Amino acid sequence: MTSSDREPIEVACAADERYVMPLAVMLTSLVDRLDPRRALCAYVFDGGISRADRERLSASLGRSNATLRWITSRPGALPKLPVWGRLSPAVYQRLMVPQLLPESVGKAIWLDCDVVIQHDLAALWDTDLGNHYLLAAQDVIIPYVSSFFGVKHHAELGIDASARYFNAGVMVVNLALWREHDVVGRVIEYLHRYRDDVVFLEQEALNAVLAGNWGELDPRWNQNAGVSGRPFFKARHMDERTYRLVVQDPWIVHFSGNIKPWMTTETPSTALYFRYLDKTHWAGWRPARSVTSVLLRAYESSRLRNVVYPAEKWCLEALRRLTRRRLHRRPR
Repeated sequence: MTSSDREPIEVACAADERYVMPLAVMLTSLVDRLDPRRALCAYVFDGGISRADRERLSASLGRSNATLRWITSRPGALPKLPVWGRLSPAVYQRLMVPQLLPESVGKAIWLDCDVVIQHDLAALWDTDLGNHYLLAAQDVIIPYVSSFFGVKHHAELGIDASARYFNAGVMVVNLALWREHDVVGRVIEYLHRYRDDVVFLEQEALNAVLAGNWGELDPRWNQNAGVSGRPFFKARHMDERTYRLVVQDPWIVHFSGNIKPWMTTETPSTALYFRYLDKTHWAGWRPARSVTSVLLRAYESSRLRNVVYPAEKWCLEALRRLTRRRLHRRPR
C-alpha cells in the first residue's frame, strides 16, 4: 500500500434523532463496500442523537479501522438564512465542514444521510481534486443553472445559461480552498441577497458562487433514486449509454426528494435501503402502516405519477412561497 492508501478517508455528514436510522444505513453501506484495508474517519454533526443511539451506531459499523467522531451541531452559527417547508436549519450543516473539522483536514467527502453506498468509496476519495473547490455530479433534475429551480439570477451574476448545476448531496470538498477563499462567507452573502428567490438554499448558493470552479464526477456517484429509470422521467441532458449505467449500476443511490424509504411500506425501489437497515442494530424495523404510508406507497409506484409528475415542481414552488421564512428576521 502507498502512503496515500494508509491515509484515513475523511467523511462528514449530519443527523439528528429523526435521521439516526438513515445515518446508520448510510455508514453501514459505506463500510460494507469499503476496501477493508482502508481506514475511515466519519465526522458526524450531531443535532441531538442520544448516547444510546450513538453506541448502536458505533456497534453497527463493526470495524476497528472505522472511527466515528461526534461534533455538536451549531445551527445558530449561521443566522438569518432562509428556510421553507419541511426544511430546517440543519440543511446548512454542510457549510460548517471547513470550520468544524480540524484545520489539518484539507479534504473531506460530504454525504447526505439519505444515500446508500454501492461502490468502494476509496475510488471517490482517490479522485484528483486538482484546483477545484469541490467534485460533484451534475443534478439529474436540475442539470443547468438555467433549469427550473436552478440559479434564477444566473444572467445577472454573469453565469452562462449552459453552466452545469451540481447536486450537493455527495461532494468531495477541497477544505483548504474553501477556507482560503471564504467560500462559506460568499455563500451566506448570496443567500442574504437572494433570500426571497432561492429554492434549494445552500445547494443553489454553492452553484452560484462556485460556477465554473467545480469538477464533475461520474453521475453514478449520485443516482437520484426517485426518478432514475422511472417511465415518467427523461434525462435529456445525458446520452443513452450514460443514463443506462446510472440506472443499472449506481455507485451511490440517493433517496432525494420528499418520499423517503422510511416513510412508506417497503417497495422494490426501497428494498436496498431496508437490506442495509437489517445489517444495523435497527434490524427488522419497518415504518408503521398508516393511511399516509399506504398512500405514499401507492402514489410512488403508480401509473398516476407518470401523469402527475410534471406538476410536482409547480406544487413545490407554491409550497416554497407559502412557507418561506428566515431563521431570524432582520430588524426593521
